[in-house]
Amino acid sequence: MWLEMFISLAWISEGWILIHNISLVTSVMALVSTLTSFVACCFIIFFALKFYKVHKQHMELTAVFMLFQMLSFSFLLIAAVFCIIDSVYPKSYRIIEGVGFFLISGTIVYIVYLYLQPENLLKRSFLVKKDHQRVFWIYGIFSVLISALPIYRGKENITECQVPLSHVSGTIAVAVLVYLFIVGLLFIIFLKYMLSWPKLRRLSTHSRRVPAF
Repeated sequence: MWLEMFISLAWISEGWILIHNISLVTSVMALVSTLTSFVACCFIIFFALKFYKVHKQHMELTAVFMLFQMLSFSFLLIAAVFCIIDSVYPKSYRIIEGVGFFLISGTIVYIVYLYLQPENLLKRSFLVKKDHQRVFWIYGIFSVLISALPIYRGKENITECQVPLSHVSGTIAVAVLVYLFIVGLLFIIFLKYMLSWPKLRRLSTHSRRVPAF
């Protein structure tokens, strides 16, 4: 009987340690994905959309924007779920992550709704509108903050369990490197594809110099 109780307690302890590890890894990945997504989307909104004026190019840039956003939101939602179910986190952390989960879910619905509107496909990208750019700034900064919040406490949880942090740091390092390699490679491929687009700003400047007859 005592042996069975000891084994069951050991399994429970190992289970919670695993949840702590996953919670910390997903929190770090959420921060990394949010930062890379924020930088990439700033490049798209404040440079690429203004430099390239063709409707087809706007649609392609908006599709890449959506890809980065959905990727970062996926990591944020997964990290929020593990922080909520990890009972060692203080209630304040879990409440903030719960609120963040619903806000992020609402933001996903909002962005998908804007992206799928028929007038955006017929006229221009919704990203060129100032109001939508302001919304991007607000939820982008909020996403970075909420993804960074659980990392310190997650590290403390693992330390309190007397588990060497080096055991999970290797997993974090590998996960981050793999993520950055894949995302960075895709972004570089897209940048090379962008270089093949005509630079309409130069063409429009040249056309102004040609006298009209």
